[in-house]
Amino acid sequence: QILHALFIPSSTMKTLQKVAFQQIKSSRGRFCMTVLGVMLSTAMILAVLLGSTASLSALQRFAIGQSGNWHWSISQLQSSVAATLVNDTTSKSWGILGGQFTASTDLGAPVLFLGTSGDLLELMQTELVSGEKPKTPNEVLIEQPLADRYRLDIGSSFTLTREDGTQRTVTVSGIFSHSALNTRFSPPDGGFRAFYGIDWNAPTGEDRYQFVSQAQALNQEYYTYTEQLGQSVLASAPQALPNYHDALVILSESAGPSGINPILLVINILRGGMILIVAVASGMMIINSFYISLAERRRTLGMLVSAGATGGQAASCLLYEALCVGALGIPLGLAAGYGGLAVTFWVLSPGMEAVKQATGIDISLHLTFEPLYLVASALISLAVLLISAWLPAHGFAKKSIMQIITGTEEISISQSVKRAGWLAKRWGGTTAVLAVKNAKRNRRRYTATVSSLAVCVILLIGSAGLAQYIPIVFANVNTTPQYPVAVNYSTDEQNLTQTPLYNSLLHPKTAVDKVVVSEQIFLDNMIIPANTYTEETQELALEMSTPQQNGGFQTNIHLTTVSDEEFAQAGGKGTVEGDTLPCILLNRYFFSTQDTTQTVLKAGDTLQAALKGLPVTLSITGVDQSRYVDQRLSPSTLVLLISQSAAESLFERWHQANGSAYPRNIDIMYSTEASADLLRELKALSYGDPATTPDSYLTILDVRNLFALTKVSNQLLSIILFGFSCLVGLIGACHVITTISTGLRLQQTEFAMLCSMGATEKDLCKIVLVQSAIHGIEALLWGIPLGLVLLLLEYTVLRQITAFLFSMPWWSLLVSAAGVFLVAIIAAAPHLRRLRKHSIIENLRALV
Repeated sequence: QILHALFIPSSTMKTLQKVAFQQIKSSRGRFCMTVLGVMLSTAMILAVLLGSTASLSALQRFAIGQSGNWHWSISQLQSSVAATLVNDTTSKSWGILGGQFTASTDLGAPVLFLGTSGDLLELMQTELVSGEKPKTPNEVLIEQPLADRYRLDIGSSFTLTREDGTQRTVTVSGIFSHSALNTRFSPPDGGFRAFYGIDWNAPTGEDRYQFVSQAQALNQEYYTYTEQLGQSVLASAPQALPNYHDALVILSESAGPSGINPILLVINILRGGMILIVAVASGMMIINSFYISLAERRRTLGMLVSAGATGGQAASCLLYEALCVGALGIPLGLAAGYGGLAVTFWVLSPGMEAVKQATGIDISLHLTFEPLYLVASALISLAVLLISAWLPAHGFAKKSIMQIITGTEEISISQSVKRAGWLAKRWGGTTAVLAVKNAKRNRRRYTATVSSLAVCVILLIGSAGLAQYIPIVFANVNTTPQYPVAVNYSTDEQNLTQTPLYNSLLHPKTAVDKVVVSEQIFLDNMIIPANTYTEETQELALEMSTPQQNGGFQTNIHLTTVSDEEFAQAGGKGTVEGDTLPCILLNRYFFSTQDTTQTVLKAGDTLQAALKGLPVTLSITGVDQSRYVDQRLSPSTLVLLISQSAAESLFERWHQANGSAYPRNIDIMYSTEASADLLRELKALSYGDPATTPDSYLTILDVRNLFALTKVSNQLLSIILFGFSCLVGLIGACHVITTISTGLRLQQTEFAMLCSMGATEKDLCKIVLVQSAIHGIEALLWGIPLGLVLLLLEYTVLRQITAFLFSMPWWSLLVSAAGVFLVAIIAAAPHLRRLRKHSIIENLRALV
């Protein structure tokens, strides 16, 4: 019909256009709702494309701000080797960092000096306030706080003294405010950072350098080049460490060196799934809208066919109407897509600015003009629109003149309709019977209404599934911290929890919202009989070549401590009796993406183990199959929960048996709004170093940058997915309202005849409400099972990326069920008002 319409004679075309425009005018409500649906779908498609691109761009800037704008590096190089890499012409840009040394100055503050060569400072996102980068060892680029404290400016000089007593006067060539190197190199206490230019003829400082390069394009050619370069360097410098900037490579939307990009896969699945859902929702709405449009103009088109027009020419009226819908809906949708994203980014901007203030890294979302995305969004919407108009037009063109005029093929009083009427009579009397038969006798109209509601339910469940699963996938693929500050404390001098340092760590002076303590206890390896494991686990253990002995598998046992309250909440019970510890077996885990039940152990069973020779009896008081599912590298490793008090009892037994404290290692994480103050307090509690005292040390982890990124990313993801779900629901609501309200309008004459036969206004309201209930019930019977199938399909696809447990979005099911009936009643309300407003004669004349 689309091609045929191009060759219709001009006189016939004008007549058909008039019919189409007249129909639009007489059905303004349905036409406007269709335009609204097309506008929303176009806006959502554009928002998906632009929003994902803006989010990726922000994440790229974060990765660059953290580590620099480079793709490949090789470190631990001596100056003689690093000098051979100067002037790398294959890469887009290159840089070398090294020659680190610390010196005191006549200014009164120590300075950490780092040598740079090539484009290193540009690649490391060093922001120059004034001046230029250094070119020689006697020129330095200093940071802004150093310049402010000692009132240094371009051309200022100061003298530095090395540890060996040598002195040198350096001149300030420039001042910088921020650099990605700030996160990697900490100046001495009370000191500052500065960069100098490397002289390869007379290198100074520590003889250790790092070479970085930025690709012209991230493709296989670049990966091959860097691999070959790395091999040639390793031949002369075996200690060198080549590596790729994995975060930046992944976020670049290009395949990595292995040819796989998991983030790109997640993003494309998310994009494609969202666009498909939008296209299906929009397509179903438009198809039903045009089916209804055909029913409204059935007699008019039949008269055109009887006057000599072909069925295809008459059906072309739908194509004109579709083009009118597209001419209004698509441009409005493109504008709405840009406007909606602009508002969303504006709402998120305070959080982004807070991250920039805390980290110096800009991860703000920028709305860009992308002609390709505009064209793609418009073409997808137009294709859906024309296909949706063609399907009913194609069916109409095949009908005979009598079928078109009388519409007899639409009426079907089947045996199922009769049975439904009988059941309705027993339930609600005569008015219920009339409601059922009115609803079901027009097969096309009934199918359109029920499918509208069912599709709405399916899409709501599907979008809710994406909103629930995508954040889990994002968190699993990108292992990011849950707290901004953490410490790792280890000691073998005395019982760890009784040390003053532990008390200071657990109760800091800085205000904290939450303190989380985590400890892992590794028992001695032991042989567990093979039949203790499930057949599935035994097969996996054999595939992994797990050591076997005497018909059993060599097994590692990990005890994870939780607070006594958490242990009780997880179902743990019992008290410590002698060497017996009550515990909960975490019996379900993921091996790769395979969901596995590990053992056949049950509550009441015991395991005989040992802690460095000290006998321990593990009494299994509970078996957890769902809450603590994790990813394990060994299928035979057993993981059990024990309470904090049980752990303390175990370590006390060790102390009594051996006369010394058991070496323990714990992680403490802090949730606080005063991260900087807490870090200063913790750094004052310095205690040992892992390099010199491997069993007694305190390390402090400052992950504020990554934590801030995680927080903002989750917020952004939640807003995007929540907004997507709401807009899908709105498209479905437009779809349902259009279908039901127009269907009831087509019954206007029938309702008027019932009034003329004595039906009251209350009877008509009951008929309409019962019809709405029938539509809603059958829509749920179809929509919920199909929605769950879609949910399972989403879970199956996403679990190929990372393993996680299936969960049911119960709230979405409840909202869908309630929403179906609510929307059906809202759609029927205007029709009820119309019946009250018009007289019986006016209603009898309607649609004649």
